Amino acid sequence: MKETGQYTRLGYWHDRKGNNEIDIVAEDEFGERLELIEVKRSERNIDLSILRSKGDAYLKAVNRYKGYRISYRGLSLEDM
Repeated sequence: MKETGQYTRLGYWHDRKGNNEIDIVAEDEFGERLELIEVKRSERNIDLSILRSKGDAYLKAVNRYKGYRISYRGLSLEDM
């Protein structure tokens, strides 16, 4: 993802209690896009509804992505 140059920031996030974590937070500041990504070994273990719930917690915690297009996706070993 770094090599593509599509994102201006890449990182991960977890809340202070350790209840919510997002494996990859990919931001494109110029295009006002934010991608929240769950990474699992097997595709069948990816649950986007859980990721959306974690994403809600993240967006509430950081409070800075108004106007951004936000997308959610999962990656697994099959994507490598």
